[in-house]
Amino acid sequence: MDNYNLIGEGRESEVYLWGKNQILKLFRTDVSEERIDFEYEASELVQKHYEHAPKVFGKIEVNDRRGILYEFIDGKTMNEKIMNYKLRIRKFGKCLGTLHAKLHKQKTSKIRSQKLYFEKRIRNTSLLTNSQKEIIINYLHSLKDGKSLCHGDLHPDNVLVSHKAPFVIDWSNLTIGNPHADIARTTYLLKKSYDPDNSGRSIVFRAVVKVFRSIFYRAYYKSYRKITKTSKNEIKAWEIIICAVRLSEDIPEELDYLFKRINYNLKKIGSAKSS
Repeated sequence: MDNYNLIGEGRESEVYLWGKNQILKLFRTDVSEERIDFEYEASELVQKHYEHAPKVFGKIEVNDRRGILYEFIDGKTMNEKIMNYKLRIRKFGKCLGTLHAKLHKQKTSKIRSQKLYFEKRIRNTSLLTNSQKEIIINYLHSLKDGKSLCHGDLHPDNVLVSHKAPFVIDWSNLTIGNPHADIARTTYLLKKSYDPDNSGRSIVFRAVVKVFRSIFYRAYYKSYRKITKTSKNEIKAWEIIICAVRLSEDIPEELDYLFKRINYNLKKIGSAKSS
């Protein structure tokens, strides 16, 4: 890969420029074929339904590693844009809310079930007892189903802003289901997720970042709810599910908060059953 420009990397892959108009997402050797194949199928499906998704061109193998070829988007992540244009933070929040609302208008049945995906993630965590898992999963299946395309991990680092338009990337968590769950996931990410870039920063710096995150989130949330007429309670109903799924990602800095919210909601569920 020495002849190609590395432009980014994450836990599961590296991203290279590939010719003039494409990028190669090259997966690490420990990523399963099943996961790679799903991401490719999800990306193919999304590009047919959603104008803000990059085109996908095919799968290839390079140096015994599997990869996916995508359209090259000449832009920066929304997070980078926010850092460069802080006074436009409400505009970016509104943009994310609009992107999410547009996605949820897309309906299909040709992708995995949100509820079954969540159930699998909850059952796979070792941080809940079997009894807790059963209560949470039974509650999950009591919530309304849906037919909307749900990204599953939408946040500013998964949006590329170009001179043409914003594009949503990383469709590896795509499901079909209830859009309120998808909003609850983004709500958690924007308000409570751990940011490693803030570790070691001063108290003042962290306080400023918290204020900016709050401003961005309120603009996002208001924009989405204005378009979709979604109530706060419809989103809040998914909190325990989102927190339980997040446990399976095993982020130490978030565990205390997640257990607190899960236990709070378990008590609410128990009270509702006994009344």
